[in-house]
Amino acid sequence: MLPNPSDWIPYPPNFLEACRQAEVKHIVYLSSHTVYGAHPDNAGLLNEDSPLRPLPGFQYSWDKAEVERMLHDFATSHRDVCLTILRSCPVVGPNAGSSIITSMFKPIMIRVAGYDPPMQFVHEDDLVEIIMTFLSQRKSGIFNVAGSGQIRYTEVAKLARKRTIALPERLLHLLMGFSWALRLQRESPTSGLEFIKYPPIVNAEKLKSELGFQFSYSSRDAITSFLSARQ
Repeated sequence: MLPNPSDWIPYPPNFLEACRQAEVKHIVYLSSHTVYGAHPDNAGLLNEDSPLRPLPGFQYSWDKAEVERMLHDFATSHRDVCLTILRSCPVVGPNAGSSIITSMFKPIMIRVAGYDPPMQFVHEDDLVEIIMTFLSQRKSGIFNVAGSGQIRYTEVAKLARKRTIALPERLLHLLMGFSWALRLQRESPTSGLEFIKYPPIVNAEKLKSELGFQFSYSSRDAITSFLSARQ
């Protein structure tokens, strides 16, 4: 049985108590699209009202979902606090790239045989502009964040000028489980394979319709800028 996610993240109550004492009026929280989970029956485009289904065994998605719940409870009991939650896809750019994204680009990129999923990215500059817009407008709500369009995993590999090798899912599961257990790699447990097969794809139209925000970079533009900086 999985541990209670609230046991993993003791800091939000302390943070929220500090917010209460300081009479903070606006909280902007950078959440993640992983709160929707990686499931074969996910909607083609996930809206902000899609159910949260963090992936069992993938702590990051559970943490993000649990912090969202805590923030929602806090905002509900403190009606004078404006709460903005941004559910972002991976953030990339010349100066940004998560450890998971960086770990993708080995000399040979591994993928699960039979899967070539679409992917979304947001450029670091667009994310900064979004955060600054919310800070100036103090608008509450939940908003998906992703650059326009999608790009397939194999297309990303071509842009990175990397070879790919497709391995059977059972073999990858065995290798990842073994390396994770022995701490040979700390990038992802075996549950992370689900995000390689079924990455959540989000609809970011709410940002455009309610804030009038226009992304300067598509998903392809964002990952290209990241790869160009690395090359």
